[in-house]
Amino acid sequence: MSTQTFDSLSVKWLCHTQISLCKTIYKYLIGKWLCEILTSAGDAVPRPRGGSSLVVSQVLRKLLVTAVSDPEPHIRVAVLESLGPRFDSFLAQASCIRSLFVAVNDEVFYVREAAIHILGRLTPLNPAHVMPALRRMLVQVLTALEFGGEDKREMSSRLLQHIILASQNLIRPYVALVLAAVLPKLQDPNPNVAANVINTIGVLSKVGSAQVVLKNDEIFPLMMEAVQDQVCGVPACHQIFST
Repeated sequence: MSTQTFDSLSVKWLCHTQISLCKTIYKYLIGKWLCEILTSAGDAVPRPRGGSSLVVSQVLRKLLVTAVSDPEPHIRVAVLESLGPRFDSFLAQASCIRSLFVAVNDEVFYVREAAIHILGRLTPLNPAHVMPALRRMLVQVLTALEFGGEDKREMSSRLLQHIILASQNLIRPYVALVLAAVLPKLQDPNPNVAANVINTIGVLSKVGSAQVVLKNDEIFPLMMEAVQDQVCGVPACHQIFST
């Protein structure tokens, strides 16, 4: 290959890279700009009715499409994080909830976290659409925590905390079952999994402290053994011991 041909290919590659970067920045700024426009009127957006509310609803649907389909993960995360509580009356519609559950299955963990936070807020507004899907997701996460590989166990143990915090009313009847599933993972060879499980038990103690107290005899020996190697688990242990 001649030097001239190589230089020509290099220039084309640089131009293509710059164009892709500009498109990414443009989409990111447009998404943030739309969210700022929607939130500039006040702390809460009225419930969907009338012409202006229809426009807001349509814009939110477009943003959700971006949140589940844009190839850039940071754009997907930015859009979801911009959808604050003031939009919950719009997001609680069935079509928006379906899009959010698509985001829950995103390959990027931070996108999944952001989607679960939103769904947790929407549970009281539309439990018929949110609760069954969250229940299925809880089963999937617990299954992955028990049988998954090292990376999947680590992500599942962290994701479980967000599910518990996002849907406390859903989790409360299942505290004993969740506790039985996570306790063996205090001895997981991956220290990150064990640390996440310590924090998960701390979160469970807030949701169903009475059921956690019944398991004190099982929890404390495993917890003390895990804490020796997991300094980050001390705050969670303090929460459990104080229940």
